[in-house]
Amino acid sequence: MLLIIYIECMVNTMNNNDSGDLFPKYNFLARTEPAVIRNLTVSEITTSSVFLSWIEPLGNRSFYRVEWTGGSRDMNTTTNETAFNVTELTAGVKYTFKVTAVAGDNITKGNSQEKALFTSNSFYRVEWTGGSRDMNTTSNETAFNVTELTAGVKYTFRVTAVAGDEMTEGKNISFSLFTREMKFKLSGLYFLTASCNILWIEPLGNRSFYRVEWTGGSRDMNTTTNETAFNVTELTAGVKYTFKVTAVAGDNITKGNSQEKALFTGKPFHWNGLNIFSEVEPYNDYVNIFIRNLTVFEITTSSVFLSWIEPLGNSSFYRVEWTGGSRDMNTTSNETAFNVTELTAGVKYTFRVTAVAGDEMTEGKNISVSLFTSKMKFKLSGLYFLTASCNILWIEPLGNRSFYRVEWTGGSRDMNTTTNETAFNVTELTAGVKYTFKVTAVAGDNITKGNSQEKALFTKPEVIRNLTVSEITTSSVFLSWIEPLGNSSFYRVDWTGGSRDMNTTSNETAFNVTELTAGVKYTFRVTAVAGDEMTEGKNISVSLFTKPAVIRNLTVSEITTSSVFLSWIEPLGNRSFYRVEWTDGNISGSQNTTETSVNVTALTAGVQYNFTVTAVAGDNTTVGQSKTVSKYTKPAVVRNLSVSEITTSSVSLNWTQPEGNISFYRVNWTGSNISRNTTETFITIIRLTAGMQYNFTVTAVAGDSTTEGEGSQTTTLTSMLFSNLIIRYRVIKGIMKVFGVYHKASSYLFFSSFFSVAVIGVAVGVTIGVFAILFIITVGLIIYWRSRLDPLNDAALLLGVTHVFVLMLVSCVSMSRSVPVRVEDYEAYYKRQKADSNCGFAEEFEDLKPVGKAQAKISAEATENKPKNRYNNVLPYDSSRVKLSIHGSPFDDYINSNYIPGYNSRKEFIAAQGPLPITVNEFWRMIWEKNVQTLVMLTRCNEQGRVKCEKYWPSETKHFQNITVTTTSEIPLEDWTIRDFDVKNVRTAETRSVRHFHFTAWPDHGVPETTELLINFRHLVREHMDQYSRHSPTVVHCSAGVGRTGTFIAIDRLIFQIERDSMVDVYGTIHDLRMHRPLMVQTEDQYLFLNQCAIDIIRSRTGTNVDLIYQNTAALSIYENVEPRKDTAKNGYHNT
Repeated sequence: MLLIIYIECMVNTMNNNDSGDLFPKYNFLARTEPAVIRNLTVSEITTSSVFLSWIEPLGNRSFYRVEWTGGSRDMNTTTNETAFNVTELTAGVKYTFKVTAVAGDNITKGNSQEKALFTSNSFYRVEWTGGSRDMNTTSNETAFNVTELTAGVKYTFRVTAVAGDEMTEGKNISFSLFTREMKFKLSGLYFLTASCNILWIEPLGNRSFYRVEWTGGSRDMNTTTNETAFNVTELTAGVKYTFKVTAVAGDNITKGNSQEKALFTGKPFHWNGLNIFSEVEPYNDYVNIFIRNLTVFEITTSSVFLSWIEPLGNSSFYRVEWTGGSRDMNTTSNETAFNVTELTAGVKYTFRVTAVAGDEMTEGKNISVSLFTSKMKFKLSGLYFLTASCNILWIEPLGNRSFYRVEWTGGSRDMNTTTNETAFNVTELTAGVKYTFKVTAVAGDNITKGNSQEKALFTKPEVIRNLTVSEITTSSVFLSWIEPLGNSSFYRVDWTGGSRDMNTTSNETAFNVTELTAGVKYTFRVTAVAGDEMTEGKNISVSLFTKPAVIRNLTVSEITTSSVFLSWIEPLGNRSFYRVEWTDGNISGSQNTTETSVNVTALTAGVQYNFTVTAVAGDNTTVGQSKTVSKYTKPAVVRNLSVSEITTSSVSLNWTQPEGNISFYRVNWTGSNISRNTTETFITIIRLTAGMQYNFTVTAVAGDSTTEGEGSQTTTLTSMLFSNLIIRYRVIKGIMKVFGVYHKASSYLFFSSFFSVAVIGVAVGVTIGVFAILFIITVGLIIYWRSRLDPLNDAALLLGVTHVFVLMLVSCVSMSRSVPVRVEDYEAYYKRQKADSNCGFAEEFEDLKPVGKAQAKISAEATENKPKNRYNNVLPYDSSRVKLSIHGSPFDDYINSNYIPGYNSRKEFIAAQGPLPITVNEFWRMIWEKNVQTLVMLTRCNEQGRVKCEKYWPSETKHFQNITVTTTSEIPLEDWTIRDFDVKNVRTAETRSVRHFHFTAWPDHGVPETTELLINFRHLVREHMDQYSRHSPTVVHCSAGVGRTGTFIAIDRLIFQIERDSMVDVYGTIHDLRMHRPLMVQTEDQYLFLNQCAIDIIRSRTGTNVDLIYQNTAALSIYENVEPRKDTAKNGYHNT
């Protein structure tokens, strides 16, 4: 029992011994291991459990740990008993069970006792009877090899399936058969001249009898016997017989394997230890017969040809034997000559030839001869040249040799030497010279030589000197060098690095390598070659890049005040990157890029820059020819544009110079096809029309007189002439002359040039006062004149004149830009205007028709831009149109869209037409350049069989020139669909997210069924705008981009007015929209719908409108996509 000691404390106290010395006192705590348990026994095994029991160990223990392994995982448990039933085992699995006694510290263990065994399983019982005893066994497999049976015995085999309890059995299946193979051994055949006695050993197992058969005589014979011997008689002497003995089973059919032997009858001899006797010796007369005159005719390194004269008397054949090689050999021959082959060169052999009698045993006296195989062949395995030496290697020849003679010729004198090695280094040779080397093996007599092996080769030329590259182009490299020391025939020039490896030869010490690829790294090697055109010296190499080719089609595609976007086509051949450099003459910059475009930023506005782009090779040093383009950056926008003076025919403008450089300023104004240039920051525009509204645009122009910055705009009215009042007086006078046609006159008054634009309040007041005076005078004159003719008509006359005056006052009021109504007063206003079949709203809408139409649309009317317009009467004003970047053509900046003011910003919206097939690319370019993140569509692509808008978004991913659009989600709802797009700029790899709000419930000829529907949709859009489009415009479009588009934008502004200003101004809102894009809110039906939205919103805020529903009963037409009839109002779209 092992005593294990644990040290509890190293030193506790110090004690004195008898002598007074101090000794440390140690305390130890020790625990012995428990003894091993005894007699571990397995008393019960089932398919899923094993019952273990044991005798407790000698001594003490705390508990027992039981462990078992062999299933899907190792398991263990503890017990205080001396028995344990292990359960939840797998049937048919081998388990190892281990029981260990554990001490009281739960750690110290004794030695384990273990047992390994299988759990029970369902199996098969195999039984067989018929041998010396009945046998059985079990198997888990569906096959079993029954062994240790007795040969030739009849057995009955039964197989029964047994259940997992090892007791329940199925019905057995049985069959019976004989074991049939019986092996035995012939122990001897004893021959006489006419008989043979055969002996054998009894086979293992049972047998019934033996069948003896023999063939070889005049007929085949057989017999049977129960003994293990048989004497075959009546044989013919000297004949070869085959004897076969077979054991036969009790059924007289089943046979074992046969044993057989074939022999001649005749002279006795020994064969495999079996004695065979014959009474006759027929060949004794030839024992002393021998061949005559043994001669050697030919000797090679591996063969000797022997010939002889046949002996006197008879012989059957000749035995030829030879010794001296690695082993002794012999063969037979019926001829008097034999070529002995496969000999070893240079070895001494002894050859013996013997005549043999017909019994193949009796031999005469042999004749022998001894000699060397003399010729020895070998192979030179290599000649390794340096410039002044040659290392010769060869393979040892077959056979023996004494030494080698090495000879060489070709230099200034012939030389030779000898060596015992299979290699020799010949030195002091001349570089580039042809030498012949010969090696001969010499035999031990120092005379006999084998055939020589020789090779003629050149020594390697010396290396060329000073390889230099003197000129590099995009397709060629010029190489030069100094010739090497010693001899050489020519030079081989190799180069690698292009699409294929190339080489050529040159007799000169320079070569121009051409047809190379631009920007590719090449390695050039030059080698001196000897006169055999094969032997080469060491090469010298140099690696370098060819110059990259020049880039192609350098283009400036976008210019801003601080950046220029350059693009180009990559050059032919290879390049590593591009170096972009720019300078304005004072300040320079550079940038490297691997792309074929770059956006140069941080530039100064209005300055001319020279941009140079160069392709650079992979070594970051070799550069190609540069391409240069010169461009001005756009000047910055002029600041603080204001009107300083206004007359009836002129307007004076002032502004502050923009940041950066400018050459001059270009001033444009509406109503004129010309412009004025000035270098000052002020100008007076003359020859204007009195009382007209003008829109002035001032643009800074760069030094090339072409590049313009963004224009700064202002709008103002010229002063009125008094002649306008005279015109109105004449009109009134005409009305009075022809009483009853005052409506036409008032219509004329409304559309006169004076009322074609909104005037300021002072002008309205003055006009009303003047009209009042004229009215009093006119009434007096008319009453006086008519009283003399017909006093009865005075009342009618006065009523007519009064009505004219009222119309004049209404006309003056209608010239106002806005009609704001407080929220609390709007209910009464709405009812008043809606009375008489919406008469008041109809008059308001009629007043809005000419608003904004006098503005210029020069870009939209350009011949190059006309195909980009969906309708020829919906053209964007120049003053507010959205301008895109120019990519080459000056017309690249055009798209049929305008900036529209919202409640929060003057450029809060972009109103656009639905894209045409030819404008889809420009539409997505606008989305990218204006950083649009909210996109609203208010039409279906097809309505009533007509195409209203091109489907400009993809189902998955589509490329639109430099823009890639991917639809990432689509949520279709009852009245609208929401889509998300990923928009990627392929040049910069930047990706942005755009949400697409597609309203699908707007009828083709009308307005939405309820105001609530569009108000809710607007709320959905506005939530996204407030989160993502605070600093970028929201694009809204329908088909033409005016009717439904204007209605949606107007609703957004009206809701803000109601919520923040507590007022409603539908008229003023539409007036403002139409000053930026024609026909905004294009029909009277839509104008009525906006007022209905306003009243419904107000009512919902005060709780008087529960449903917030407006029924569309007006049934007014919208002339979209059709030419209007001559008798209809011209508020429709005209197809181009």
